Amino acid sequence: IVIDATAQDNPGEYFDTYGIVSAIDYAIGQGANVINMSLGGPGYDMVMDESVETAYESGVTVVVAAGNEGTDERVTPSDHNEVISVCNTTKRDVQFTTSYGDGGSNYGQPKDISAPGTDILSTVPGGYEEYTGTSMASPVVAAVAAMVYAVNPDLTPAQVKNILCGTARDVNRAGYDYYTGYGIVNALDAVTAAMAADTGILDVGDDVAAMLAFVKCHGIILLHDADQ
Repeated sequence: IVIDATAQDNPGEYFDTYGIVSAIDYAIGQGANVINMSLGGPGYDMVMDESVETAYESGVTVVVAAGNEGTDERVTPSDHNEVISVCNTTKRDVQFTTSYGDGGSNYGQPKDISAPGTDILSTVPGGYEEYTGTSMASPVVAAVAAMVYAVNPDLTPAQVKNILCGTARDVNRAGYDYYTGYGIVNALDAVTAAMAADTGILDVGDDVAAMLAFVKCHGIILLHDADQ
């Protein structure tokens, strides 16, 4: 489902906390498994964080754009412990920085994972346009989260986060790094790992990629967030 979280007096233009919290509450009430939030701002918003926490405790995986200020300063709700914070990468599988144009992808300790978000074709009134930013990368991760739930609907948000981060394709170095999180989201390996998560048994045969995804998902990955 698509929910309009924009302020009613500025439809399609501005977000306010009340509209966003109302949209989150509505999504929870409708039984959503995944919420994508291509929005955010600097600093800390207690009301927003409490709303995101409610979604998490209700079994909803919340995926959030990391922001486009090219900084590691705090952004809400991206830096909330329970969300999956998404950075933007280019077609060359590197972090989108200000050297590529205005508004580099945010980065830093609270960021979890990356996805393509550069020159992404998007619908606009009357046609299509290309956009760049973490707001384009975040829905990619949300879509993979939905695919994970499709094959294993009993997973918790924490398990989904572990699977996505544990099967991500490394970019700068093995494991977590400061600029891309755990790497670029990998739909095939994430779904494969989710299918095996119930029994802990996976017959991978000669499929080395699936075997690595399974091993990373089941205990060899340690998330940088100590609360998870």
